Amino acid sequence: MTASNGKDTAVGAINFTTRQSTFDFEGRAEVTVGNLGFKQAKAAEEGPLSNTLAARLALSASDRRSAIRNVATGNWINEQDNHGLRGQLLWRPSGNVDVTLQGDFSAQNPECCAQIYVRTGSTQRALNRQLAALAAAQGYSVSGTNAFDRLTDVDADLNAGNKIGGANLRVKWDTGPGTFTSVTAWRFWNWKPANDRDFTGLPITTRSQNPSQQDQWAQEFRYSQSGGRFDFVVGLFGFHQKIRAQSVQVQGPAASLWLLAPGSVLAANPAVLDGLTASNDIRLDNTSAALFGQVSWKVTDRFTVQPG
Repeated sequence: MTASNGKDTAVGAINFTTRQSTFDFEGRAEVTVGNLGFKQAKAAEEGPLSNTLAARLALSASDRRSAIRNVATGNWINEQDNHGLRGQLLWRPSGNVDVTLQGDFSAQNPECCAQIYVRTGSTQRALNRQLAALAAAQGYSVSGTNAFDRLTDVDADLNAGNKIGGANLRVKWDTGPGTFTSVTAWRFWNWKPANDRDFTGLPITTRSQNPSQQDQWAQEFRYSQSGGRFDFVVGLFGFHQKIRAQSVQVQGPAASLWLLAPGSVLAANPAVLDGLTASNDIRLDNTSAALFGQVSWKVTDRFTVQPG
């Protein structure tokens, strides 16, 4: 990964730099197993493809069964299901030029996330609006009253899927007096959450989803020079982001009796709220650019003035 210069941060940025390719052969692998069917594997290999080209490839995968069982479907939920890979090419045509191309992709696809029943407490609502009365009115009882049984009975779709990835190209050129750097980057994030918003086995909310798709592009040009009493860096940064989100919530046949005033004509009719749908479509586009610079004047060995 390659971070920007921190233009959009209030007090600075944390820069995460992945291990770079080298012209030495190297490989490593790791396998881990544990309880609940936990399995994890990691592997990485790097080395030269020619005198001027080196590559690095890393893979990882982890899976684990959850401790929570959904009695409505028989599935173990809230599990782990993660897979990822990252590749890198380093081209060094001369001693003063490095060109690095990196790409990564990871996917998470667990059936997640649900909670387990612990207990309920009374609220200021009327007794006929408390959980016990609402559940009794529909002949419903929770899947278990012992939290350590780790049972749930949610009946709506569960999903916590993520797909994240991107690519970046970095050119670093030592010009002699200073260093010129260009970073071109693209990243995406596709998220597809789905939950059971009533947290019960009743068809109150039968669908609750809020998927989103994000893409962002960045370009940075930077020139830096150091030596003597003065160091400086100047640069130009551009950024564009596109976000799309589509949410939907659908009520089911149990919604009327659960959500409307008990004893009312409307509450007694399952068709009143059955199929009620709320949806939206959110779109955001953001473009920004910046010209930046900073100078370090070393007045003494212990005192530096650094305007920027």
